[in-house]
Amino acid sequence: MSPVTVQTPANRARGCPERVIVAGQRISITFSITFPTDPGRIGAPAGVRSGTSRRGTAAASACTRRSDMHAPAQGRRHRRAIGGAAAATALVLTGLVAPPGAVAADSGTVPYTVMFNNFESSVGSRAPAWSALDVAGPSGTPAATSFSTTDVRTRVSHARSLRVAARDHVGDGAQMPIPATLLTAGQTYTVSVWVHVAEGSTPVTAGTPLTARVAVGGTALPAAAGTDLVLQPGVWKRVAVTYTHTAGATPLTVSIDNTTGTFYLDDAMISGERVGDPVPATGTLKNTLGYPVGVAVERRSTLVGTEPEQVLSAQFDQVTPENAMKPESWYGADGKFAGSPGAEMTSNEGADALMDWAKRNDGRVYGHVLVWHGQNPGWFFQDGNGQPLDATALSARMRTHIFDVAEYLADRYGPFGSPGNPLAAFDVVNEVIADSASTASNGMRTSTWFNTLGEQFVDQAFRDADEAFNDVYAAPGSDRPVKLFINDYGTEGGDAAGSKLNRYYDLVQRLIARDVPIDGVGHQYHVNLNTPTANLRTGLEKFTATGLQLAVTEFDVTTGYPQTERLAIRQGQYYRTAFDIFNAYDRANPDRLFSVTVWGLNDAGSWLYYDGAPLMFDDYLNPKWSLVGALGGDVPAEPKAMTVFGSEVDLDAPRVTSDPQWQLVAPAAVGDHARFALRWSPDTLTAYVDVTDASVEATDAVTFRVGAQRYTFARSGEGDVPGAVTQRPDGWTAVVQLPLTGAAEGGTVPFDVAVTDGATTAGWNAPGILGELTLREPLSHVDVLQVDAPPAVDAEVDDLWAAAPVVRTDKVTQGSAAAAYADVRTVWSGDGSSFFLLAEVTDPQVSLAPNNAWEKDSLEIFVDPGNAKNGAYRADDVQIRIAADNAVSSGAGRVVASATRQTDTGYVVEAEISLLAAGGPGTLHGLDFQVNDATGNARTGVKAWADPTGQGYQNTARWGVARLAERRTPALALGTDEVRAGGDVTVTATGFPARATVELQLVAATSGAARAAADPVALGTVEVAADGVAETTVTVPASVAAGDYRVAAVTADETLATADLRVVAAAVEPTPEPTPEPTPDPTGSPTPGATPTPGGTGSAGGTGGTGSNPGRLATTGSAIALWSALAAALLAGGGVLVRARRAAGADD
Repeated sequence: MSPVTVQTPANRARGCPERVIVAGQRISITFSITFPTDPGRIGAPAGVRSGTSRRGTAAASACTRRSDMHAPAQGRRHRRAIGGAAAATALVLTGLVAPPGAVAADSGTVPYTVMFNNFESSVGSRAPAWSALDVAGPSGTPAATSFSTTDVRTRVSHARSLRVAARDHVGDGAQMPIPATLLTAGQTYTVSVWVHVAEGSTPVTAGTPLTARVAVGGTALPAAAGTDLVLQPGVWKRVAVTYTHTAGATPLTVSIDNTTGTFYLDDAMISGERVGDPVPATGTLKNTLGYPVGVAVERRSTLVGTEPEQVLSAQFDQVTPENAMKPESWYGADGKFAGSPGAEMTSNEGADALMDWAKRNDGRVYGHVLVWHGQNPGWFFQDGNGQPLDATALSARMRTHIFDVAEYLADRYGPFGSPGNPLAAFDVVNEVIADSASTASNGMRTSTWFNTLGEQFVDQAFRDADEAFNDVYAAPGSDRPVKLFINDYGTEGGDAAGSKLNRYYDLVQRLIARDVPIDGVGHQYHVNLNTPTANLRTGLEKFTATGLQLAVTEFDVTTGYPQTERLAIRQGQYYRTAFDIFNAYDRANPDRLFSVTVWGLNDAGSWLYYDGAPLMFDDYLNPKWSLVGALGGDVPAEPKAMTVFGSEVDLDAPRVTSDPQWQLVAPAAVGDHARFALRWSPDTLTAYVDVTDASVEATDAVTFRVGAQRYTFARSGEGDVPGAVTQRPDGWTAVVQLPLTGAAEGGTVPFDVAVTDGATTAGWNAPGILGELTLREPLSHVDVLQVDAPPAVDAEVDDLWAAAPVVRTDKVTQGSAAAAYADVRTVWSGDGSSFFLLAEVTDPQVSLAPNNAWEKDSLEIFVDPGNAKNGAYRADDVQIRIAADNAVSSGAGRVVASATRQTDTGYVVEAEISLLAAGGPGTLHGLDFQVNDATGNARTGVKAWADPTGQGYQNTARWGVARLAERRTPALALGTDEVRAGGDVTVTATGFPARATVELQLVAATSGAARAAADPVALGTVEVAADGVAETTVTVPASVAAGDYRVAAVTADETLATADLRVVAAAVEPTPEPTPEPTPDPTGSPTPGATPTPGGTGSAGGTGGTGSNPGRLATTGSAIALWSALAAALLAGGGVLVRARRAAGADD
């Protein structure tokens, strides 16, 4: 294994020492770290903590950023600095091992989520399904699982948990299969799940604690360090175990140590650890922004001393209860309000926890929500007989609920506006605007509230809330201590006529006109990366003239699932822009922005988890780029992305570094002097790198990062991975193969490439950032045939079309394989400013009946002049549609001429298509063909040549490639005109048919020698590249007689080209003279020639020697020395020859 440098750029910036070690070497490095004094510094270590990394044993430090694998409340995360301190840390690495040829990319590690299931309906197929585990089998009562949605106390988050019931054995519980693709054998993972057992639950053995049992493959697992498996009845408990995966081990099971009790599971997670550094985020939101910053949380995030509570307290100064103050959260199963006389629920623990946190941290609470159409008890809108309440009764129920909430919070925390009560605001009504315009409801949602009470229910809610919170239960002398807000979603859709924003604005204006006591307007702003950020500004500014306060109440930004590094950085940029807008509004309108609240503390707790990691902290409470953006920090440029087409690449091919396939998609730039292209196969990523660099230096190299691994390949041809390199006067070109594991079409690969020129390094992405590769199908490409004269565009199949390559539209994007298809030929002529196509469409039932042009039987031609593959259409990119009756319904301006003709099997389309100024001999163009197949009045099938997505009408990235191939006369060139039989000859073919397989033969010249063979001698075959060039080395058999020959390039149809070659007789090996037997020396001197000293002077002497017999013995000794030297020279020469040939083979 090559030596490894134990340092990363991030560590170098931290001042960490650099060391080079090799496998098996044990080193110790001691250094000092000064921790930051800012408690909001996220990602810095809180102290020394031991752990086991992928590459050995290490103590956590600023240089070896490790996650806390077993954080007690939320899983693993990076330790945070709680206060200023200085510490000395020893780093010990033993047995450092990386995959062959791979160097670990970073010295730190970060946790990552293998699988997460919060049991919400949005999980879908994104996580394996759980089922009942019944150890008794058919003889017992089958255990059962279901989703619990009714009892708020049996949900740790959001709307659902998994209920496990009908248990009659200790082992009965729940199970989940672990797909083989999720875990790697030998790797260690943390498995965690939240468990809830009912109050009064007891263990099987009296006097012992009630515990959870987590197992994989039937083997119970130990509790993770710093945790235990003991459960507390009536309380949610997170249990975590450590698991080292064994191939084939499945399923994951959870049960508890009793026989009959029902229990609940939530937020099940398997997490691992990978190489990487955390996002560097400095500062806190509450100390950086000029307005209160809130977060929606539940009770578990407020528990003192837990990591969620530490992050919450460091970053935020306001909390909103995500669920704990919604109507259903105030009532027990008996229907009584929490804390009321005789009520089953003696308190609302969730609401209390948030109020208590605010008191401890000098924060405030934003209540959510008093009146809403959702999350009400099932009986809330009914009378005692289950009948709908009339208007009078429903109005009374609303008022009672509002006053009960106010009384509860005032009784426990003092009057509103007093020092002990942190409630600052409340969403009085929530989501009352309809998603679409409705004249009948005046734009209002037709909820039970509206249908029973009309729009006036909003007025009443505000008047009752104002009386309760700002009068009856308010501190004397306080001035409206609780601000009353209306709240809704969808207001980020812009202010066009008929928008939800305008319906919302109109309602607020009506409320103001009716003198309703409303203080503020809330915008939820659940957005995604495609939401225009300008619409956030529009939503705020829309209400500025009302004089009301404004609040961003539920902000989050989904990225799509799963979130990649590229999407995470784009999200960081979105957060930066959004908070710039909020900050600018606050500066322009002092004291009008009441607060900005994000809807969740970290991704794992978000109700939108499966829409793509929407928050500022990841599953493990590590900061994300979105936090950096919100703080106004520098978010890196979005990592670059590339579509990589599939292709097997043979490194041993003679022209691998100049194969035309590398130019079919324009190589991407790396700095100013290099470019690269990629191809993939299931186990290999092949990179083509071309570098302009006339000065050769020892450090010239290219470095690749594939996920967590780093590979280097030098200009000299040495490297961690196999490759081929070609030197040029102005630079060098390399083709390098990198290992992939489990690659599949549609998958993504984190990737970067950097080129070092002397002391300067330039990368595809910013240092430390990985781009994103998306693996796609093999690239469709065709050579457009050059013809002497252009064809007549008349839909007739002229003779000139016979030689043109044929491509078929056989990729089904709609319908079935039985749909119509086309065989398409293409040619060009003249200056190449246009090309011609002939499509023979097989369609037994031609239909032009559909009303829409794209549904009629037709051929579509997609053209991307210059082959930019931009994705979104550029001005020159075009979609052309020619129907079976020659009606051109799209792209007519680019159709020079067209003609169609119906046949017995379908129809023919012939057309001339302009390439604008991008045409010309040898030019490349994006191209695709699509056949629309109609049956009766509807389109029932679509087939394309290149793009399998059916999205070619709006995206050019996966179209094929056409090259205007120049016609050239086939020719052969030999590396020598004379070769000895048994020797090698280099053969170069030019002007041959693209991608043809050509046989090379040795045939006798017409004047041949008498001993020439009568039949051709097969020398081998060669594959012609897309540019008509092929190169190979062949061996002339030693048995071939001397004489004049020709090397012929032959296809099945004809001899394409020949080249003259003279073969001379094979070399004859000389026969050495037999070595005479030496005469024994009577004096006992050493045998002549035996063990000579360096320089060949033995005791027997030679000319001028001193041996006892200077005559014959000296002559004999000289002969022996001569033949020995000759043999050694031959052996050495043979060795050099073998090595040279191997090297040449490797370099070809």
